Amino acid sequence: MKNRLSTKAITVLSALGLLLLGSTAFAQDLKGKTLTILSMSDEFKTNKVIEDFEAATGAKVDLQVVPNEQYLNKLKPLLKSGKGVPDIFVGEAGFVKEVVNLGASEDLSKAPYNANVKDQYAYAASMGRDNAGVLRALTWQTTPGGLFYRRSIAKAVFGTDDPAEIGKKFVSWDSFLATGKVLADKGITLLAGAGDLGNVFNAGKKVPWFDKSNKFQIDPIMKTYFDIAKKVRDGGMDAKLGSWSAPWMEGMNSKPGEAKIFAYLWPTWGLFFVMNGQKNSIGDWAVTTTPTGWYWGGTWMNIYNKSPNKDVAWAFIKLLTQDKAYAEKYATRTGDFNSDKTVVAKIKGTFKNEVLGGQNHYEFFAKSADSIDASGVSADDTIVNAIVSNVLGDYLDGKIASVDAAMTEITNRTKQQFPKAKY
Repeated sequence: MKNRLSTKAITVLSALGLLLLGSTAFAQDLKGKTLTILSMSDEFKTNKVIEDFEAATGAKVDLQVVPNEQYLNKLKPLLKSGKGVPDIFVGEAGFVKEVVNLGASEDLSKAPYNANVKDQYAYAASMGRDNAGVLRALTWQTTPGGLFYRRSIAKAVFGTDDPAEIGKKFVSWDSFLATGKVLADKGITLLAGAGDLGNVFNAGKKVPWFDKSNKFQIDPIMKTYFDIAKKVRDGGMDAKLGSWSAPWMEGMNSKPGEAKIFAYLWPTWGLFFVMNGQKNSIGDWAVTTTPTGWYWGGTWMNIYNKSPNKDVAWAFIKLLTQDKAYAEKYATRTGDFNSDKTVVAKIKGTFKNEVLGGQNHYEFFAKSADSIDASGVSADDTIVNAIVSNVLGDYLDGKIASVDAAMTEITNRTKQQFPKAKY
């Protein structure tokens, strides 16, 4: 795509902008206004949403990007002081529940917003609600996950690289482990690291870490997670690589015929922000199902409740989350998996992904997005999930003797972080 929109495109977007403004209580001209957004990534820029929005409204967007691990440390002091707070701030899946419960977000279900989420995937809408059930944030995307595997290895070991056939080998955790053993016997590791399973099991959690009385609780799925991860490690089914480490990334970029890692567990965004950069392996991938459905990540947009630019902020959020025509154009252009089920249904047959050797990722993810359940998400996920990951590392290294002992260790370490909770 060219860096600048064509004259025809600008005309279309300008008309879209008039419709956008005319359908809200904020009917004044937005030309010349500046919208500030605080985010963890520059995807609004790289995916040309800002370019589209500015052309449609005449407003300007000041996008401020803070790395994910520093984001809350940047946002919360701003909200506390009330100075320099952006008009729109976001939350990602790991801490969106904390963000929407900070008391600084507009109620988007009420006038003048009247946000409509009836066509959104259920978890996409629920993640943006605070503890009282009030809709505080909206997202334009959903992020279901899958098993991204090497076609070259699948053909060599299993005689086929067809996603449907390979998926049959991962219908349960027993078959997952059995398939891992077949690969290990051929000198191929199923995963780069056993800890990569964490996102799958964290997404399957139905019990939040703390109940309504602030009592700590561990979902039984955590025991399954530790058990499966240990069997993967002890069975030689992982390469013992840390997530995001250089060797972990290098395994993804190895050429067909040289690859020794069969699969990586990614959500939708992993395909576009990570895998498409692995130039040596593009086309050698396909995606199939895991024993349970899951998701990882996503971005939810909030409007600061004391912002002087609520009209511009809502115009931006509305364009991404309420305007189906724009959602369709954006999703078709980027391949980003949309949060609106009707948009997905309309466009899902139109994709062929180069990274995946021509496989239609939209059709695949459309089958799993409806089953995502985010009922176990809580404001403390980022901290406690990190504790769980560290304990798992000690368990896999033999420093903790059993799964039960590991659960006890999770509790003990959580006490140190949350001493006022009940245990």
